Amino acid sequence: MTTKKTTVQSKKTKARGGEATAASHDQDFYQDIGRKGGQKVSEEYGHDHYRNIGHRGGEATAASHDRGFYQDIGRKGGQRVAEEYGPEHYREIGRRGGEATAASHDREFYQEIGRKGGQRVSEEYGPDHYREIGHRGGEATAASHDREFYQDIGRKGGQRVAEEYGPEHYREIGHRGGEATAASHGREFYQEIGRKGGQRVSEEYGPDHYREIGHRGGEATAASHGREFYQDIGRKGGQRVSEEYGPDHYREIGHRGGEATAASHGREFYQDIGHKGGQRVSNEYGSDHYRDSGHRRSHSSSHGYDQGDHHDRSHRGTQSRHEEDNEEGYHKNPRR
Repeated sequence: MTTKKTTVQSKKTKARGGEATAASHDQDFYQDIGRKGGQKVSEEYGHDHYRNIGHRGGEATAASHDRGFYQDIGRKGGQRVAEEYGPEHYREIGRRGGEATAASHDREFYQEIGRKGGQRVSEEYGPDHYREIGHRGGEATAASHDREFYQDIGRKGGQRVAEEYGPEHYREIGHRGGEATAASHGREFYQEIGRKGGQRVSEEYGPDHYREIGHRGGEATAASHGREFYQDIGRKGGQRVSEEYGPDHYREIGHRGGEATAASHGREFYQDIGHKGGQRVSNEYGSDHYRDSGHRRSHSSSHGYDQGDHHDRSHRGTQSRHEEDNEEGYHKNPRR
């Protein structure tokens, strides 16, 4: 009985002594005696002593406390440190910790912890979690950054990927993406996005933009391809259009194009293109080309008309020459 009373009295005495010490000493006092005590224990028992008692203490705490307990003490501890040292404290220890980890770990380490962390979050919160935080992050970034920001990070990111994986990387993912899109979308989809994209570009850069890139593209293509290339794509394109719209399509657009050209051009225009076309054919095939083709047409005409037609055409030709002679004579002697 006496021993029990002595123990209780001893605890009370220690409690009072602790209160008295706390009242007369500050935080540095406790930090100093804690440091000295820890150093003394470490010298006597070694570093494993702390690891061992820390491991046992952690197991005992985990057995009797749930996740909410650790979250709560972590929150309180973080709040207390932030109040005492400020937000810069976390940034500084985070930076130092990151440098130390980067010095001792390679790229695979970060990829592995990123994969595990992402998998853990996805299992706990579901795939919509990433969509939601990505959506909010995108809105916040768009509200505080302009177009040049996105262009710059896109350029840097593309350059970094190209340096690491090579230009074939983009071709491959573009090819796969194109196949996947083509498998799930119809022709109307491509027509619609092409129309919208062309309209957007035209509104932003004006119609001269297309003329300029078309001109440059034509020059680049002409410099690297021969005549046979253009003949082949023209033949294939014409065949494809003919199969889809029928032969009347060409007649209709030719008729409309002829009417439009005739309305805006005079006789000299046709004479000039006829002259240039004839000269081009003569340079390419020689002067005998016209003689040969003229001979064939003359031979075909002689077999295609009877004698009466031939006489009638000769008569009209003679009459026409007489009219020309009379007109020339009139201009030479108007009083006649």
